[in-house]
Amino acid sequence: MKTKNAAKKKKHNDPAQGLYLRGPLYWLRYSSNGEQLRVPLRTSDIGEAVKRAAAERARVPFDPNLHLQGALRRQLEDEERAGRLSARYVNEAHRRFKVFLDFHHDITKLHDITPRRLQEYLDHVRKHRKPATLNTYAGQLRGILSLMVRRRHLAHNPMDEVRLPAFNQAEHVRDNVVPGEVAARLIRNCKDIRLKYILLCGFCLGMRKNEIIESRWGWFNIPARVCLIPPEARKRSKPACPPLNSEVLAHLDKMRRALPKPPLPTDYILEPGVVAGDYRYRWDFREPFIKFMKENKVDATAHDMRRSFCTAAVKNGATLEQLSAWVGDSARVLASHYAHLKSYSPLVENILK
Repeated sequence: MKTKNAAKKKKHNDPAQGLYLRGPLYWLRYSSNGEQLRVPLRTSDIGEAVKRAAAERARVPFDPNLHLQGALRRQLEDEERAGRLSARYVNEAHRRFKVFLDFHHDITKLHDITPRRLQEYLDHVRKHRKPATLNTYAGQLRGILSLMVRRRHLAHNPMDEVRLPAFNQAEHVRDNVVPGEVAARLIRNCKDIRLKYILLCGFCLGMRKNEIIESRWGWFNIPARVCLIPPEARKRSKPACPPLNSEVLAHLDKMRRALPKPPLPTDYILEPGVVAGDYRYRWDFREPFIKFMKENKVDATAHDMRRSFCTAAVKNGATLEQLSAWVGDSARVLASHYAHLKSYSPLVENILK
């Protein structure tokens, strides 16, 4: 009896259980919530097939008993745990889906989402938002519904039938750059210790607004003189590691000494007592930042600081590959979103020599 039970247990834990070949490729046959499923694993390698089968069995089912928003949140968080989505993308995508559901109050099931209803919502957005914002919202909805298709909760993506105006990213690239001497003057004139930290993070490290707000003491490796920004704090699920210059190091030391006790690595540098809420940002420095810029007669947004850092780095000899490692964007994204980086180079003068 003991031997039979052991054999059954071993068979149940066999990672290759349910795998079978259909032609040259492996498929998986298994049961989930009483439903028999057959899933193509799209590989002829047994090791890779076992890995994909394990990921498929661990997939979170779409619970019909949950509210649609809650069920979708579970799907997104499952992707986040697997490392395929960043925490910020999950929050942004879920927030966009919630706004869409608030627009259509009668949608209660995933299959109620039709191209017509998506078109109605995006036509409404088009009347009140800029083309770039409309393109972003449409991309977020397309990404969520594509995930539902990949997880086989939908047969096809209804966004494929939605008609949107043509959008060229290059035409909407903001190219405002703060010159290096102006950025240095702003940092020098800033007397507020927190605001000066914000300026240094933007102009000297190229950090995004959300990365500055989410920054923690543990990100800064002082001996190695590098800031390690983890994927979960970023717009994209890729780390960034900008180097620390002497001015940033000196200000971090000043901020640390101003604290009543040594901070923990997990402590926020800005507003440590504020926790994440429903708002897009944990905390927002917009008001003091705009006021300071107006006082100094400089037209710049928080993201213009990142753009200025990228431009200054390239002008000082950094390659797009080096800059990619520092700011966490691919060289292709940098070249397409930061059009001003495609500037004249004296190297072209030597082509025919």
